[in-house]
Amino acid sequence: MDKVLLGKTLRPVRCRFLSLRLLLISVIMLGLADGLAPRSHVTSAAATTAALPVDNLPVWRCDPLSDNPLCAGRVNDIQMFSAQEGWAAGEQGILLHYLDGSWERVKAPGVNALSSLLTLRFSDPDHGWLSGLTYDNTGALQGLLLRYDSGAWSLFPAPPNLGFREIVTLSANDAWAVSSGGRIFHYAIPAGGSLAEWQNVPSPTGYPLNGLAMRSSTEGWAVGNFGAILHYSQVSGEIGPTWKEVASGTQTLLTKVAYDPRDPRRVWAIGEKGIILKTDGAGWQQVYSSTITRLEDIAFTPYDGWAVGEGGVILRYQGGTWDLASYSPVTEHLFGLSTIQTGEVWTTGDRATLLSYPGGQSASWEILSHTLGLIYTGLSAAMPLSGAAPLRIWAAGLRQEGLKSSAYLLQGGDIPWRVVATLPDYVSLAIGAVGVSDLYALGAQVDQQGISHIQAIHISPTGWEQSEPGLQGVPRALVVYLTAGSMEGWGFGDGGLLLHLQQRIWTSAPSPTDHSIEAVAMADERHGYAVGAVGTILQYRKPSQGTGFWQRDFSASEENLHGVAVLPVPETGSFEGWAVGDNGLIQHLSQVHPEDDPIWEIFPSPTSERLLDVKMPNRDEAWAVGGRGTVLHYSRQSNSWQMVPSGTEYNLTSVAGFSSAFLWAGSTSGVMLRAEGVLPLHTFLPLLGTGR
Repeated sequence: MDKVLLGKTLRPVRCRFLSLRLLLISVIMLGLADGLAPRSHVTSAAATTAALPVDNLPVWRCDPLSDNPLCAGRVNDIQMFSAQEGWAAGEQGILLHYLDGSWERVKAPGVNALSSLLTLRFSDPDHGWLSGLTYDNTGALQGLLLRYDSGAWSLFPAPPNLGFREIVTLSANDAWAVSSGGRIFHYAIPAGGSLAEWQNVPSPTGYPLNGLAMRSSTEGWAVGNFGAILHYSQVSGEIGPTWKEVASGTQTLLTKVAYDPRDPRRVWAIGEKGIILKTDGAGWQQVYSSTITRLEDIAFTPYDGWAVGEGGVILRYQGGTWDLASYSPVTEHLFGLSTIQTGEVWTTGDRATLLSYPGGQSASWEILSHTLGLIYTGLSAAMPLSGAAPLRIWAAGLRQEGLKSSAYLLQGGDIPWRVVATLPDYVSLAIGAVGVSDLYALGAQVDQQGISHIQAIHISPTGWEQSEPGLQGVPRALVVYLTAGSMEGWGFGDGGLLLHLQQRIWTSAPSPTDHSIEAVAMADERHGYAVGAVGTILQYRKPSQGTGFWQRDFSASEENLHGVAVLPVPETGSFEGWAVGDNGLIQHLSQVHPEDDPIWEIFPSPTSERLLDVKMPNRDEAWAVGGRGTVLHYSRQSNSWQMVPSGTEYNLTSVAGFSSAFLWAGSTSGVMLRAEGVLPLHTFLPLLGTGR
């Protein structure tokens, strides 16, 4: 068997029978991106804390792997004024201000989680522009333009249906921009005048323009698709400077153009396939490039030049040639680049990537922020069986990496998040924590014929084990708990897959359904529930003497169910719980009459978004998460579910914790949220396992 070490992968992917293998991986990963993540549900430990008042809910904030305000997503552009101050902007409305050593998110009018911020440019720290795209109230895409003046952002009239692709500022009152359709815009305030509008300037091309560089108000360059290069200059016989198209010698898409500060005649352009062009005033010529990947941005210091692009490529210009930098710490696509006079360099990219280079011949690139970009498939809260600190959260996630999918195990909570293990070729991973240092997991690896084989993992204080039970299928849910001094567990998955753990051995068990099961929770060692497709609910019963079994239970709906949570009601010997699913469905498990069995009933829901997980920190409250950043809170005091702002538009797939003061939620886009509760942590009494 191939071995996996903690945090390391020892085996390269093999690509025989690639089409069948990729088809299976693609189907599973597409389901995850749509919110149908493989899931792992077990009950949280019961808490002795009181319910949180509805009007005193915690605030949800980003909690990524590093202390990173970006949370996740692409950062498109960056401008640094000095080593102490700068700005960055990107997708999902990311707008950041760097000041005295820390990045902080900034709110700006008209910018939200659906906004795509494409470019920003400042003439000085007090004056600048920000442009992008967003959606209006009717759902139509429109241009977004903001002006920064003396410490505040304000909306500015934008040309219709346009987002500037690059802005260049010559002063606070003089700026240029390029956009799609070959359009060029100029903003200028005459001396003593008031605010002006952006004026459309005649352009000689209809090709989209992507890059712009201006030396002065009378000279500049623009580049775009199909090798388009435009020059702005004074032409003999014409009144004033005009834009003229010049020959580039290529049809390759060009992304950026820049002046070389060390030679006033030299201008550089970059683009697709690693192309690099230069002119010294007598026509453009192509020069050698040490990469064939797309280059996205180019910038110069007084000492060297830099270009960044696809796959984390970083080129450095020294001694007359462009060579790959000796080391790039990431493989994410890099988009933005900024330099300052002292020689320091910053670049930004996908998955919240932010890198810095301190300048100097022997310096190296440093990662300032970066997220794994995982689709989180499950969270599981864990604590020592003694009930004392520490409290931890285990997380499982999948990441598509080129032609394969890999799984990751992480741990965080009261410590910074860290990667515990990397699992190659996994297309699903469900987890169940038994303790801070004790975790069980079930996953599926796809072989060269496209067949998924179940893998079992156990991390314990004494070591790490990975085994293959000899079973096929795709696990989606897992619960592991203590019973009679030993460990017992149940695993569920696609097509009614049912596995049983006894004496650390997983075996196939008879299943009462052929529907896929996505979530499972145990009220105690003799009672549990599992839920899945078309409203399927399974009930586990184990007599005081004999073997336990799963059977179909009544469901009040045929909507797909994705999450379940149950807790015992000691005073009645019954159970209470929640199940959530598609279209905001919420079902409540309760005992109507003391002599009756508990039944499932539909409960009023404040949302129509798909709900993907639910947890009960205690009997007086519950939390549910789902599509488009949905977070719901239930309070017994009001006997209702209420929407809670989450600060993200990403699909939230899982939630786990011990109370509203210790609660995390994972998403499909690498974002991990934490609830900053207002109640102090209390002593928690573990029930069975310890969470999801």
